Amino acid sequence: PKEHSIEIDNHNRMLFIQSIIHVESKSNPLAIGRTNDAGILQITPICVKEANRILGYARFTLEDRFSHKKSVEIFNIIQGHHNPTFNHERACKIWNPGAGKSYTEKVLKEYEKRRSMALSLR
Repeated sequence: PKEHSIEIDNHNRMLFIQSIIHVESKSNPLAIGRTNDAGILQITPICVKEANRILGYARFTLEDRFSHKKSVEIFNIIQGHHNPTFNHERACKIWNPGAGKSYTEKVLKEYEKRRSMALSLR
């Protein structure tokens, strides 16, 4: 049924986001990058500004980069606006545009590992 498909889609989306988190920060909420990026998703000030622009009001602050929940919200807002079909390769390019092909390959490899593990537990 369609409800089951939505559950699987949401589950796979979370596995993909967890994969980006792993590649970006190894899940360290206090991680600080070289280019003023921070938190589990290594969110830049530009990402905070873009999420607020998409929403039309200042909902997020730079401190929100250290919140797991708010980081994922920022990620989902940006992806939903620029990548509504949630294509995984496009999601990687949007999230870390300067990282190149190896970044996308790392994220996709981590995602496949997590997906396989989840399937084996069913």
